[in-house]
Amino acid sequence: MFRGPGGVATGRAAGRAADSPLRIAYATRLAPFGPATAACAAAVQAAIQHLAQAGAEVAEIELDLAEMIEPFVELWRAEVAAAGVARSLLEPMNQWLLDQGGKAGDYVRSRHQLQRWGRALVQTLAPYDCLVLPTCTATAIEIGAWADLPPEEVMARIMDWISPSPAFNVTGQPALAIPTGRDSAGLPLGVQLVGRPGDEAALLRLGAYLEHCCDFPVAVPRL
Repeated sequence: MFRGPGGVATGRAAGRAADSPLRIAYATRLAPFGPATAACAAAVQAAIQHLAQAGAEVAEIELDLAEMIEPFVELWRAEVAAAGVARSLLEPMNQWLLDQGGKAGDYVRSRHQLQRWGRALVQTLAPYDCLVLPTCTATAIEIGAWADLPPEEVMARIMDWISPSPAFNVTGQPALAIPTGRDSAGLPLGVQLVGRPGDEAALLRLGAYLEHCCDFPVAVPRL
């Protein structure tokens, strides 16, 4: 059993003795993408420190998402095509995706590739009860910041920015994003918790514990 300050139970190590500490993995960079910004990485480190102080065993790990990218983008392209929205109403990046074409065989092959890759990732994470990642690799992007970039570059930047998330759309593992604070510019920061398949209860308990530790201020910005 994992207990926070004051003896509050916040999770249970699946498949191990009830008094075993939770095993928590964390990462602030997912290859082949770049590292998270200093502020986003610091949010992960702060969360890990809270969990370690409460008795969890923590370990930094390396994850490589390279094999996921091509089939994931192919499914993204297929979803754009299947939506049936007129090309003229799409943003330039989605127009570019639509123009890539693609066949039914490409879609089926990409689904199979992602299924195999996802099963392998679940096995990689099997020794751990939870994985802690940045929610995104950077804080909110300014509106229009990428407006003049070619569609291929926009796609690459989006994939880098959201890289902590798509892998768990593929695996189907429960995931939870919680706010943890703000950066020096006042933009919100957060961490993502990824649990074992089917273990939403432990994930929610961990999230509630971290939310209590972080004491994220609720403030409505002036417009």
